[in-house]
Amino acid sequence: MSKKLEEKQQRRLAEERRKNEAKREQRKKNLVTFGIAALVIAVVAALVVSDRKETAGPVGVAADEAGCGDVEEVEAFDNQHIDVGAPHAEYNSDPPTNGPHYESPADTGFYASPLPPEQVIHNLEHGQIVIWFDPAAPQALKDDLEALVDKAPGATVATAYEAIQDYNFYLTAWNKLPNEPKESFGTGVLQGCDAVSQEVVDDFRRKYQGRSPEPITPPFEG
Repeated sequence: MSKKLEEKQQRRLAEERRKNEAKREQRKKNLVTFGIAALVIAVVAALVVSDRKETAGPVGVAADEAGCGDVEEVEAFDNQHIDVGAPHAEYNSDPPTNGPHYESPADTGFYASPLPPEQVIHNLEHGQIVIWFDPAAPQALKDDLEALVDKAPGATVATAYEAIQDYNFYLTAWNKLPNEPKESFGTGVLQGCDAVSQEVVDDFRRKYQGRSPEPITPPFEG
């Protein structure tokens, strides 16, 4: 074999060794990548399970630690549908619990930005619980409120409310008993609290959820 042919063969063998070595290195990298990915998936799954377990338990503090006031009631005065942006009579509670409202209610859920009061009053009319919270409230409190919404996603609206006073948030409902006269608009109900207590919220739900002028939302049975 000529020296030139031998050198060519050696270069070819060297190139094959280089390619094989590169393939081995790539396989090692792939194994490491797959291992890290599997670890990340396992960690995320564990966190999700842990979060679900936490969510399954009561949210917030005990009732006597929530700093809640008494439940207040006001006579509902109107149930008129109005156009978006239309002027209307002043509401008789703050936050509002009844009165003129837009034709379309809000989707249930947690809203960090304020919804129009005229929109969520329609949610109250349908028997849902509306939670109005101070946008400047601690993030932990907002997280607890969002967890409460997640526990009853079809029956709760939580919305920031710039005009809130005295408490960090209010629970509200629009109540009308079956034996009330047809011409009655029912009763607006509100309760202010400084801290979230699922015990307080569940008690409020039992009394008022789904017991409204247009009870589309079923009563709470928890």
